[in-house]
Amino acid sequence: MTIIIRFTVALIALFIWPVLYHLSIDGSAKFFMLLDVVSLSGLIGILVIATFKFKPLHGFLLVLLYVLALTQGFRLMLTLDQVTSLNGFFSTLLSVVSILFFIGARGYLRSEKGLAAFKIEKS
Repeated sequence: MTIIIRFTVALIALFIWPVLYHLSIDGSAKFFMLLDVVSLSGLIGILVIATFKFKPLHGFLLVLLYVLALTQGFRLMLTLDQVTSLNGFFSTLLSVVSILFFIGARGYLRSEKGLAAFKIEKS
């Protein structure tokens, strides 16, 4: 469980960079900023739920991880044309790493160890 918390903190630190970058640009980048802010808010939600291990919010955490993976997949599809620039490459890399984290964390939380961390009996 601590690996999820540590990796979530790292992703929060990495998602602050695109938000600050999109704040400095006018135009169509505001939509990307919306996706980044949604992802950043979701990561903070994951951090709070996983840190305090709110048992009633375990199902919500699974749904939140799935929605964030879909959001990052959408962002990945929108930024694939910019992969040749340095900024686009790091943005694409961040999306791919975060998608893999969201899917892996969701799988862990559905496993026996994840259920035991939240003190939920497998039915």
